[in-house]
Amino acid sequence: MDLCADPVDNLQPKARRTACAMAEDALAQTIDALKPLTIAILLRSIEANVNRAIAKTNWSGSLIALPYPGRWARLRTEFATLLTPVIRELSRTD
Repeated sequence: MDLCADPVDNLQPKARRTACAMAEDALAQTIDALKPLTIAILLRSIEANVNRAIAKTNWSGSLIALPYPGRWARLRTEFATLLTPVIRELSRTD
């Protein structure tokens, strides 16, 4: 899911930061409702927003912050390197 209900890509930086901050309460409610085992942050620029939303909940689980893999090869490599062990762990059937 996205942090913001509406796209913020074309907003000026200050407006984008404001929109992301305003979306934290809704994200906290979603986390409370879904109680996910793992939360993966796919854009490092919203990591603080997600952490603040999590702090408003009773959620406990694993959190992984990943670089957005779409632009640079080194970030795609880092994305895969960080995410692969998480997927392996989540898919284990003990």
